[in-house]
Amino acid sequence: MRNWGRHNEAGSTHNSRTDRDIPLPGVIDTIGFGFAALTLRPLVILPVVLLELYLLLGPRVLLAPVTSDLSDWLSRRGDRWDTMASEVTRLEGANVFEAGALDIPLLRPPGIVPALDSERLADVRVGSTLAELPSGLVIALIAVSLIVGLVVAATYRSLLAGAALSGEERVVSIDPKRVARRAGRIFGWIVTLTGLAVLIAMPVLVTTIAAALIGFGDVALLWLLLLFPATWAWVHFFFSVHAIFVDDIGPLAALRASYQVVQRHFWQSIRFMAVSILITSGFSYALRELAINLPGALLAVLLNAIIASGMIVAAMLFYRDRATRLGLNAQLPGR
Repeated sequence: MRNWGRHNEAGSTHNSRTDRDIPLPGVIDTIGFGFAALTLRPLVILPVVLLELYLLLGPRVLLAPVTSDLSDWLSRRGDRWDTMASEVTRLEGANVFEAGALDIPLLRPPGIVPALDSERLADVRVGSTLAELPSGLVIALIAVSLIVGLVVAATYRSLLAGAALSGEERVVSIDPKRVARRAGRIFGWIVTLTGLAVLIAMPVLVTTIAAALIGFGDVALLWLLLLFPATWAWVHFFFSVHAIFVDDIGPLAALRASYQVVQRHFWQSIRFMAVSILITSGFSYALRELAINLPGALLAVLLNAIIASGMIVAAMLFYRDRATRLGLNAQLPGR
């Protein structure tokens, strides 16, 4: 019995080593698996489609009251603030409800409506426009839009994670408590990365303010130096949002897991990111050209949701396979 136990243990170790020697699916294969999983569960794209339709067809609230007050305040501080005041004024035509689209790197939902130029949107919009609401109400609506956006993003990505992990099951369920918890984790992820960005940019920010106070404004080159840490963070934390939903972990653990996956599989991760950007950006540009009227815009919304959602599912599968290989907390296939 003792010899059999040793033999069985040795055999288990051999099988484990054999499993680790099995090549992981490549970039193209993973993308194919992602779209196959999405095909089995097409309704998982519904949250982002509904958000897009609301931004396209629903009423708009312009940021103009807030930008007007802020621009006047900046103008009163002196001529040196005129440039900033003019930049603030340029935002007056922004739709407050687009804040719910969470246009944040790595977290950005696959929305095409916010990417359309204002002139083209004017030809396809059917909702009313409110431009003279009180500034306090506009700020409150921005806060509400951000909260709703977090919930929509958590619901949408939870559905996509379910599609990636549910194996052959065609039904993906949603747990409201889990969605709420993940929405909180997304907020924590945003706060964490914002804090890191501020910490890294602080020396450049202080230098810029000091230069502006003494009348020396030519410090643009200093801000270009921030491209290096920003690019490093974008690459190494690319899968961090996916990790929150695949592993159901917090923001710090997700950032660490993404870093470990990218560091261990660096060039394959770079290839996946490059292909992902090429596909989503290329189709997004083509679909923007399609949205020249309301029917074209509606078709663009649907196609964009399908393409971008398939790529997000593929990214979740890419991360899951490599995180599992590294012994992280990734879910096993079908779990």
